[in-house]
Amino acid sequence: MTRRNLILILAATTALSALALSAARARDVPKVATGFVGGVLCSETFVSGLDPARVFAETASAMPGAGLIAWALDYRVDRARKDVTVTLFGLGRSHAVYRGEGLGCYLDHGGAVAEIVLPPSETRPALLPDNAGRAIVEPQTPQLALALDRAFTEPDKSPPRNTRAAVILKDGRIIAERYAEGIGIDTPLLGFSATKSVMSALAGILVRKRALKLHEPVPIAAWQGPGDARRAITLDHLLRHTAGLKLGSSL
Repeated sequence: MTRRNLILILAATTALSALALSAARARDVPKVATGFVGGVLCSETFVSGLDPARVFAETASAMPGAGLIAWALDYRVDRARKDVTVTLFGLGRSHAVYRGEGLGCYLDHGGAVAEIVLPPSETRPALLPDNAGRAIVEPQTPQLALALDRAFTEPDKSPPRNTRAAVILKDGRIIAERYAEGIGIDTPLLGFSATKSVMSALAGILVRKRALKLHEPVPIAAWQGPGDARRAITLDHLLRHTAGLKLGSSL
């Protein structure tokens, strides 16, 4: 992952955190709810290859208070255009669009969309355990099997777990793994908030290599215009989600 891509992802994550905080304001609820559902539906339909009905049901069940509004959420998946439209009570319309291989989905706010050029593919092999991806590694002990059974068993009370995948490693090797129905070793899945920890770790590696500086403004070209307050945003701000990016702000 390049330095530029890492910074853009951190900035986007910060903006999404601002979106979640804004949900406390009643007038933002329709847009926040439809935007969240639209983004997840788009990604898991066109990136993960999952069934939209399943994705919607599992996403709604995971949203706090979703039982009160899920019946009023309406979504439309256009497989030809590769986009998703979601409304709440016919309001708060959100439109999520799949950009293509390696780019995922974005929420279309009606403005210009910045062109993204992917870096050349890495020729080095991925740093994965040497027994990864060949076949599902079954648990070799009753304790591991029990742990996986527990992870995939739904509790008697809500909220449901909806466990998608579990992979257990020890000493650099996979010692057990399990996947939900319709999901396998090669299925790309949304990382949700766990992704923030991964991005923070990658940022730390780049800081250690002196490719980025923690307390200096991040080098995002779109933020360097005269009078643009975003010129002062540092990597530390992005990592702590204190950049002050507003709901729906453009990167």
